[in-house]
Amino acid sequence: GGAFSLPLSRTCYTVAGDKIDLYFGEKLITGKSMHRVDVLNINLGLTDATTLGVEWNYLNYDISGDESETGDTLLELWHFTGRYLHERIDSGISFTVRFPTGPEPGIDDKWRNLSVGRNEIKITPVLSLRFSDKDILNLNVSYILREGREEDFYGALKYDLKKCETYRTVFGLNPFAKDSFFSSDRLSDDYMSVAVSFVQSGMSPVIYFCEIYHAFTDFQKDSSVSLKTAEGEGGSLTVISAGGKYLVGDSIFFMIYGALSPLSSGEEQRWSSGAGINIFF
Repeated sequence: GGAFSLPLSRTCYTVAGDKIDLYFGEKLITGKSMHRVDVLNINLGLTDATTLGVEWNYLNYDISGDESETGDTLLELWHFTGRYLHERIDSGISFTVRFPTGPEPGIDDKWRNLSVGRNEIKITPVLSLRFSDKDILNLNVSYILREGREEDFYGALKYDLKKCETYRTVFGLNPFAKDSFFSSDRLSDDYMSVAVSFVQSGMSPVIYFCEIYHAFTDFQKDSSVSLKTAEGEGGSLTVISAGGKYLVGDSIFFMIYGALSPLSSGEEQRWSSGAGINIFF
């Protein structure tokens, strides 16, 4: 039970090859005002070690939903890489692609705590340490490739097999080639994050968890812009959360949690809460 996904961190949760995990959730986020986000997430078990997931977000500027926008779309490929040290350590890697289907806060400030509105690729190695069958510590270290302002994020990739430049730049991936996908100028828009979570399932069917997340973005060239979201820009951000899950058999569980940004100020995200239901079939 401790392997199920969490709000701020990735665990080694892997959907079985013959299963589908469907999640419906609601989030309340407060900054300058209170907002609501509707979340739909579908995870497909491609194999017993590989999961493909898609997350859609629908943004509501207020609780009533009188003013709404489609949010960003996230596509994740997760692969469980193994279990080691007498089944004490699990590991895996996550690749998450953000499609900017939502508004960009730099253009429309009202969505600042709710949307990123830029292309991103997030790479996250994950370790899960099993202290016992009921106590699990999860560790994440993420590097996020993020689209800069007025940048063609995928424009540096080379596809034309008839041109020598395609091979010289290794399809645009050679970091030593000018204007490649990994050139130093492009990397200056990237950022890193770390997350640690602890899951306790000793009172099953109730599972408790707590998390801490920190984003490092001080090195960005856009760092003069104060950070407004965990996936934002400029400065740094720390978020802590705690919550619980209630399992109903093997096919349904309910989740509720609260999160706080203890160092927030001004219009930054101060706290958030969420509730949702997972259905497996």
